[in-house]
Amino acid sequence: MGYPKKSALAVLRNHGAALLLPLPALVLIAAPLAAMTFLSFSSARFPSWPWPGWDVAWYRQLLSNEALRGSLLRSVLVGVSAAAASLSLGFPAGYWLARLPEKAGVRLLLLLTVPAVVPFILFGLSFLEFSRMLRIDRTLLAVSLGHIVVFCPIVTALCYHRCRQLDTLLEDAAREFGASEWRILGEIVGGQIWKSLLAAFLVVFVMSWDEFIIAWFVSGFEKTYPVFVRNALESTMSPEIHAAGVVVALCCCGLALLSIRLLTSFRKWNGQ
Repeated sequence: MGYPKKSALAVLRNHGAALLLPLPALVLIAAPLAAMTFLSFSSARFPSWPWPGWDVAWYRQLLSNEALRGSLLRSVLVGVSAAAASLSLGFPAGYWLARLPEKAGVRLLLLLTVPAVVPFILFGLSFLEFSRMLRIDRTLLAVSLGHIVVFCPIVTALCYHRCRQLDTLLEDAAREFGASEWRILGEIVGGQIWKSLLAAFLVVFVMSWDEFIIAWFVSGFEKTYPVFVRNALESTMSPEIHAAGVVVALCCCGLALLSIRLLTSFRKWNGQ
């Protein structure tokens, strides 16, 4: 039995004071992005008062900055490859763990999540030595592999949680009709949780895009966007960095909201 739906006006009238409680947190979260947005549209190179005026010149220069655009492209490449590989590895692993007895599945899942909870600076240092052993240090491949190791457990945990919610009768019926395990995984299981898989892909892409420490340790001359920005801060703070930050922040927020939408739609579809 569900609860009756209330209009937004009724919720505001009954819980108006409570809705103000998260307002300080929202202001604190939005303030840095708002400041960066204002600076990216400033006609002056450095912050000044009174306001010098609005201009989009820094966005035009962003398009002509080859080094900055290259770092953005490399971040996209690393993010897509890390998300795709993490999903390819994490989905079968999460499904297999979900079909084990619950205690065994949880213990193995906790074991797999160890790389994700190790401090990134320690992991980045150790992975630098590991990549040197593989002779791939200072390459984008090393950055992608580092992100896969760290973010694959997140995909595994999400897939484990979703697969535990599925009814196994469909899988048993498919086996009775001779379907292979890979076909069951792809068509039966994947067909039911494809929205969650897409959400996991987007989450890993955004996290890989924003990751700095591992990329700083193992990247060479081909810097990703966070490393490029960090190096740019050592010399000067160009408003082009603000303009790029606004674009990246809006894209990341949009992808994060889309992943949340996909995850919540899965829950509604399952009647939860």
